[in-house]
Amino acid sequence: IPRYGFSINDIWDLDGGSDSHYLTIYCSGLYNGSDKDISIDYSIDASLIVDYNNDETQQYSGMVEELPSDCYTMNGSSAVIKKGKSEIKIPITFNISRIKQVCVNTDKYYAIPVKLNSSSQYILHTDPAMTEALYGINVKQPVFFFYDNRNGIAIKDKKVTYGIANQVQKYTVCCTGMPDGFYNMDIVYNPDALPAIVPAGNVLPQNCFEIINSNVKFETIFDKPEVEISFKPENMIFREIYYLPLSIKSASAYKPDDEKSTLVIKVEIKNEYDKTYTSKQSVHSETSSRTGAYEVEKSLSSYESDIVELQVATNATIAGAGATGTSTTYNNKYMRLKVIPTDNKSKYNVQMILVTDKSKTNNSPATLELDPDSESYYNWDLEEFVLNYRWKHTDGKYITVSEILSAK
Repeated sequence: IPRYGFSINDIWDLDGGSDSHYLTIYCSGLYNGSDKDISIDYSIDASLIVDYNNDETQQYSGMVEELPSDCYTMNGSSAVIKKGKSEIKIPITFNISRIKQVCVNTDKYYAIPVKLNSSSQYILHTDPAMTEALYGINVKQPVFFFYDNRNGIAIKDKKVTYGIANQVQKYTVCCTGMPDGFYNMDIVYNPDALPAIVPAGNVLPQNCFEIINSNVKFETIFDKPEVEISFKPENMIFREIYYLPLSIKSASAYKPDDEKSTLVIKVEIKNEYDKTYTSKQSVHSETSSRTGAYEVEKSLSSYESDIVELQVATNATIAGAGATGTSTTYNNKYMRLKVIPTDNKSKYNVQMILVTDKSKTNNSPATLELDPDSESYYNWDLEEFVLNYRWKHTDGKYITVSEILSAK
């Protein structure tokens, strides 16, 4: 049975009636199908459910009950794989009205326990588990939710770039247990939902975004419609962290999931230099006359529309420690760079700004400066910083860094 073990099938229908599914029995190794009919005998075996519930390693152990026989129709106890074929699909028709009457415990999964007993040709699979199946059904009401919340409430990060208007991001809406049909959902801005998820969160003002399609549609159960949000960074403030709460307000005949129907998007504004870079650097210490070459990855973060913050050289040994004998003196020091456009895009000017507003251990070295004897600039065409800077060690001698940062 290809779907051996425990499988879940969503069977709810809006107005009762019936819902048709099938169970497949397959004969492997028949590349051109069988050369004669193959008769397969099977049975409903309640002991499979007992064994499953007693196995604590199973995902739904202790939660499975046998589906009453008057809740479905599964003709006979045998099937035939026809000559030239390699499988047979056994029809199963669920009586939705009856299931709704008797399968009322939504904490349980109800299953048809099917076991293959014999075949007229060849042998049954040597692993008994592959000839047994718990064909389960899900009796939970259909619910709609955001895909990003599929495992529980999740906060999604989104950085929007300053200077670029109407930046669109898409967020997928999903469903479980939905019968085939046409469904509408309304998506709304819901600031009242934020305190329960991010108690001290700063809600994103309405003039900072637009819900392009506040009504999304399912035309088939396989659709994955998307909510499109257009962000407006020109109305945001640098270094502010905002949260955008979006909720599914309604969903045709069913209701949104109580927990997963609100998506919270964490929004920050960035400038065009806020990227991840490959840093190739050479660090020289006058104290020991030693030079070290290093390659690391650095993330530059926005400070203003034209200013980025980054680490001085980088941690521990790279930041001069290997040349001075200290291990933490220049660990986690920061600086800021202001990019000043020129007529020559390959050589925008850069201005160094010392960091003095972080903790003492993270502020810039007091003597940090761009090296006056070497050029520093930003190449807009290549998205690359060429930096030469230095600062004085405690002995008054310079630690000098030559660094090239190339955007990844």
